[in-house]
Amino acid sequence: MNVFLKVVLLLTGLFTGTQSISQVKELYEGLASRESSLIDAQLKKLENSNSPADYAYTGALLMKKADVVKGPANKLETFRAGKEKLEKAIQEDNENVEFRFLRLLIQENAPGILGYDKNIAEDASLVAEKFNELPKEVKEVVQSYSKSSRALRDKIK
Repeated sequence: MNVFLKVVLLLTGLFTGTQSISQVKELYEGLASRESSLIDAQLKKLENSNSPADYAYTGALLMKKADVVKGPANKLETFRAGKEKLEKAIQEDNENVEFRFLRLLIQENAPGILGYDKNIAEDASLVAEKFNELPKEVKEVVQSYSKSSRALRDKIK
């Protein structure tokens, strides 16, 4: 299963309160099969919320969905829609470590052709700097991801 997807789904469940950890874990298996309907179900749960966290996670999920939609134009359109939402959430709360961690995850895993990689060092530095202030569950997610992250590998122990 894609580490990026696990982290996005786990954080979505942890921070939005829209679903339990067990529900998030159930989605892992289905999303491993690249079923956009499961991503859509997650997006539907977030659609009526106006919280900055839900906006950020909606953006991250849309960018993940871009990986499974058909056609290059649809992929690009979906990715851009997600990017706009995530960037707006970051603009509104630039010091939010979870949002910056989501952007770091996406930037490290997005195809280079998208050119979405300008904030990797900045986001990794903030995540590492604020790591000890994060809730235990988030620390575990960040620590797990850091093992495969080029930007966090040497910064999180």
